[in-house]
Amino acid sequence: MDQLTDLEIRLLFHHVPFFSATFFQEDANVFKEHDEIRHTHVHAVIYLKINGPSPMSKVAQLLGLEKGSFTPIANQLISWGYIEREIDPTDKRKSMLKLTESGCDFAIRVRAARSQMFSAQIDKLSTTERKQFFAAMQKMQDLLATINGNALNHPYANKAYHKHHDHNHNHNHNHKHDSNLAHNPNHICTDNKGVSPHE
Repeated sequence: MDQLTDLEIRLLFHHVPFFSATFFQEDANVFKEHDEIRHTHVHAVIYLKINGPSPMSKVAQLLGLEKGSFTPIANQLISWGYIEREIDPTDKRKSMLKLTESGCDFAIRVRAARSQMFSAQIDKLSTTERKQFFAAMQKMQDLLATINGNALNHPYANKAYHKHHDHNHNHNHNHKHDSNLAHNPNHICTDNKGVSPHE
């Protein structure tokens, strides 16, 4: 296998911070409720919002943490009233994490803030550039899944997500549906089980 070139190494080093700076300059209003809140707290809530009640190990895996390292994060979210533990119906010895009503409300606010930022940035692209951008994003996700060998474990790597995403991308290029879903609690988390807006 050939060694990586200097350009390839630079691209790997700069891609994540550049992407984060472009799309994840968080709205301060989302984080003002708790001084201690961090990205890991937000990502855990969003994961449960999308996937519903999940074992702590699954959430920790998504965040790239060991279960022991994730435990304080889960405990903090529980103390804030965003999530709660429940017995796994398939194995009484295990517990699951699930969103509370407050957790669902927080997830909706995060989605609304991020949707506004995403739209503002993507609107700077032409229609052709937009298609190229999302095609590249899809390809990147597929390649990362190949590298990690965990495509089936990715929260978005399922046919229902891709079918819904492709339908909305083709029929609503301004993505106004994102903000509409974010502000419609009757559509999101109606059963308090973290139902995904992509289902």
